[in-house]
Amino acid sequence: MKQFNQDITVKVSVDSIAQQLLEQMNPEFKHSALVVETLIGRMLTQDTSGLSMLYNSLNGYNQDINFEIGEKIALSDFSVYSYWGKNDKEEYIRSSKDVQWATIKNIDTYADNKIEIEYTVYDSLGNALTDTKWINHSKCSKIVKVRA
Repeated sequence: MKQFNQDITVKVSVDSIAQQLLEQMNPEFKHSALVVETLIGRMLTQDTSGLSMLYNSLNGYNQDINFEIGEKIALSDFSVYSYWGKNDKEEYIRSSKDVQWATIKNIDTYADNKIEIEYTVYDSLGNALTDTKWINHSKCSKIVKVRA
């Protein structure tokens, strides 16, 4: 099936997430409520995306990343500054340009930006260099080879 690579937002009461987490705790553990309050409270102030991940985990949902390390991918909406070309004086000029292709270097399913990519940029002498950046996986697409 086609990969849509899009997300939707669903509103869920934080109290219901806290209650679900509390129900997973051993009832004999006397600090269960304190542990839940600490985790949820910290996530509300520092890591709201972690709260979404916790909700998904409590409901048995795991967001698989459909990419592999070393895989070449197509990018959308990803621009970087580099020395992309020469001006009329034959000097390399620095400008912003969309990077269309990259290689996946690392994947961290718990991070906000889950995929680290490696791509080519150029120095002021025109030499090719590699750079890396963590990006959201929704900016990536698999490269599909079409048979002739």
